Amino acid sequence: MMTARDSRVPRAIPLLAAAACGVLFSSPTASGKVVREWWLNVGGKTVADLTSDPRCPDHPDGSEPLDLFEGPTNWANDYGSRLYGWLMPPESGPYSFWIASDETSELWLSTDEDPARARLIAAVHGRTNARQWDKYATQRSQLIALQAGRKYYIEALMKEADGDDNVAVAWQPPGSTQEVISGRFVDASLRLRAFSPAPADGAACTTTRVDLTWLPGERAALHHVYFSPDRDAVAQRQSGALIAVTEGLSTSVGLPGCPYPDGLPTGIAYYWCVDEVNDIEPGSPWQGQVWSFRIPLDPVAYLLITNRELAPAFQPLVDRRTAQGYPGRLLTVEDIYAYYPGVDEPEQIRNCISDYHLNHGVSYVALGGDESVIPVRYCFPRSVDEEVPADLYYSDTDGGDWDANGNGLYGQVDDVTEIELTPDVHLGRIPIGTAEEVAGYFNKVVIYETTSSEGFANSMFCLGNLGGIRSGTARWRDSDHHDPVTNTE
Repeated sequence: MMTARDSRVPRAIPLLAAAACGVLFSSPTASGKVVREWWLNVGGKTVADLTSDPRCPDHPDGSEPLDLFEGPTNWANDYGSRLYGWLMPPESGPYSFWIASDETSELWLSTDEDPARARLIAAVHGRTNARQWDKYATQRSQLIALQAGRKYYIEALMKEADGDDNVAVAWQPPGSTQEVISGRFVDASLRLRAFSPAPADGAACTTTRVDLTWLPGERAALHHVYFSPDRDAVAQRQSGALIAVTEGLSTSVGLPGCPYPDGLPTGIAYYWCVDEVNDIEPGSPWQGQVWSFRIPLDPVAYLLITNRELAPAFQPLVDRRTAQGYPGRLLTVEDIYAYYPGVDEPEQIRNCISDYHLNHGVSYVALGGDESVIPVRYCFPRSVDEEVPADLYYSDTDGGDWDANGNGLYGQVDDVTEIELTPDVHLGRIPIGTAEEVAGYFNKVVIYETTSSEGFANSMFCLGNLGGIRSGTARWRDSDHHDPVTNTE
């Protein structure tokens, strides 16, 4: 399961939305421990019953540090609990995770130390015995690549109604056996330094006007922001690099009234850091890590890929995105096939997207056309008789080799240890095949963007298919799953 995380966050870390409201959460200091919190007298048996309780997550009835990622057994009825911390993998490689509980539970794991990036990786929708790992297929995660030396936020949520309550989380590190996660691999200490920068460290930006944002250390009263194209000036906290002293969690560069009021020059790397300050705390200031971002000499935010036949019809959409502040570029598959290497056409397109992401800062990619225009990468997660169309292949630009075993069948179980399965760019397909359909699509985009009510950009309607695998001789490419949702009227 790769579900985007909802608004739940640990009290140890302020979510951006919470911070904007002036809320700051705190946590116990517990290095080498798992934190367990609980809420009593909560009805129902689903995790949603817990998270919808107005006391959750800010006001638990109690908390304690644990030596194992496991709660007590037969402890109480009608309660919910959360176990969380920052996972510290002992070695790099693929990890499997399991969760067991009575009654229901969810296991969330972030792609880094930021809880806001956590994804649902396993769940119990009924009930299991203590440490019963194999009752439901949903109890086990996919293989997840983790790196030693990094921290990953991990959280288990459990809701008990009655009976033999329990909750535990196990993992299997590379080359090892399954075991309940020990507290020695978990850190739940106070965060004193700023973290979770945006732009992300090392990112490529496509605009010369940049908002710098971060999440705060837990004892900060003020934030000293240093910024410069000279890394030493930032690292040494030179006075000329100090651009803001603020109580807020953001500042801007490249705007009138800010440093570089006419915009940041392109083709340059920029460095910045945030020091957390509180004059009444003896450890203040807490110096932050030096982060960086760059603005390519030829920045491109929006990339549209189509064929030469449809390129003139799609160009107005690219021009519109450029006018909206997202520098756009249109590439044809014919030019991509002539320039980029690859074992086949989908790999050539993926290599092109990766190049534009790394060297031009592309964040948004539109595949302009159905399968007759832009080829589909078909994956075989279970057998050669089951295939799934996966445009995620194109958006996972640095996610490894999707055909690691070299048999020409992509996305198999044997390939998973090499696949990150995390999109690096926002990618979507416009599944149409004629210039007339493109014109109809563009007109609808303009109407929608110019006549919709305020806030429309934060809403979406998603269509999907539960399961998504056609077995036996029936294949996606032979079915009607491709029929576009389009209307040129």
